[in-house]
Amino acid sequence: MKQHRLKVMALATALATGAMGAVTVQAGSVKDVLKEGKEKVASSAASQKRIDKIAEQTDNIAVDFDTVNKQIESTRLYNETLELQIAHQERQMANIRKNIDNVQETQREMPPLTIRMVDAVENYIQLDLPFRLDERRNAVEQLRNDIGRSDMTVAEKFRRVLEVYKYELEYGAVGSLDTYSQEIEIDGVVKQVDILRLGRVALCYQTKDKEHTGVWDQDNRQWVELDAGTYRSAVANAIRIAKKTATRDILTLPVKAPEVAQ
Repeated sequence: MKQHRLKVMALATALATGAMGAVTVQAGSVKDVLKEGKEKVASSAASQKRIDKIAEQTDNIAVDFDTVNKQIESTRLYNETLELQIAHQERQMANIRKNIDNVQETQREMPPLTIRMVDAVENYIQLDLPFRLDERRNAVEQLRNDIGRSDMTVAEKFRRVLEVYKYELEYGAVGSLDTYSQEIEIDGVVKQVDILRLGRVALCYQTKDKEHTGVWDQDNRQWVELDAGTYRSAVANAIRIAKKTATRDILTLPVKAPEVAQ
């Protein structure tokens, strides 16, 4: 009986020990599971962070990509504009080079042209009505002096020639009326007279005492005296108008009739 009781106690002890061991084992497994779960959660969180970071980086890359694309497009347009400007500048440079070549050629041609123009205006004055001859001849002589000057540019020399041409054209303007004093020979006697010029249509003279009035005969290249009774008052009045001491009025002057062209 006693032995049976001992066996029962031993069995109970063994069972108790086994139960405790099972609980211990079970408790250990739960901890392991929980630990593993925590580790998985931590790993998942870390993975999510990495995913979020990668996603953020991807968004940034996409934004940078769009920005770069826009910069590339802007650069392309800018380059196209520069290409157009460069092409325009190249055309301008070509024109400038061409103009320089033309200028150089023109500069070579200008001196002989200027000389020919001076010769032409000198001949014209020689054949024209003999008014203000000293002034006009002096202007031509000055042009010849200018041509030989080394301190004047070709352009300046040509400009002065054009000025003389301009004055010659103005002398022939319609209604151009001019008067000045001059000595001329009348019947072998040199007398001081008033010269009256009406454009290039008429060139008259009148002595200071108004006793003699005449006109230049271009065909015969000489002065011809007019009938004093017919033209004395008319020429005297025209002289006063030219001197601006009388108002404009209808003039009766000896004008040669126009010739019929051959």
